[in-house]
Amino acid sequence: MFLCRTCGEVFANPLTISRKEDLDGEGHWERIRQTVCPWCESPHIGKAEEEDRE
Repeated sequence: MFLCRTCGEVFANPLTISRKEDLDGEGHWERIRQTVCPWCESPHIGKAEEEDRE
């Protein structure tokens, strides 16, 4: 279980988003993958402690 530190939701599976980012404005693209909260899409998530699950 995971806990979002932004919205406070507890969830089983985080959402993985992927986007392309132009690093220098000259066409050098990099694919960025990030694990986020499925409710508010904040990247500030962590493992939920037992007391957080209630």
